[in-house]
Amino acid sequence: MGTVMVSDLGERITKLSLLVVGGISGLIVAAALSPTGPYFWGNFRFYWLPHAAILGLMCWYRAPAALTGGVGLGLALYLAAFGWWVFSREHPDSMSWLGYLFSLPGGAIGAVIAMCWTFLHPKQNLETFLIGLGLVSLGIILNQSLLCATVMYCRQS
Repeated sequence: MGTVMVSDLGERITKLSLLVVGGISGLIVAAALSPTGPYFWGNFRFYWLPHAAILGLMCWYRAPAALTGGVGLGLALYLAAFGWWVFSREHPDSMSWLGYLFSLPGGAIGAVIAMCWTFLHPKQNLETFLIGLGLVSLGIILNQSLLCATVMYCRQS
């Protein structure tokens, strides 16, 4: 009986740690990209509120914590990569951030597909985390590719 309780506790800690990694990573990246000074909170909200909307959707539908953590980490990695791309340009254009916003529907679609998949095929915590990370990343990549091929100039200048 005691080992079952320890096993349950370990599983809860694992779920919580995967959720924290996904949630905190987005906050850290958004804070790191936001300039200090009077514009910090406005930029921070702009960077992180789309993440909060997607993660809120997952909480609304009671997605597994590990899945939510994987999706959160995928969104944070995309924000970091997009921020690096924008700020590495010779002349960073503020309109480039519209590309970031327009590519997030792909992330939301990837998150919804990941939720449906894990509801139909329950997996262990790490597998669920990786499914969320992979499908949200795939959705963002496909959406960003479509944007770059049609309405957005994505080459390094």
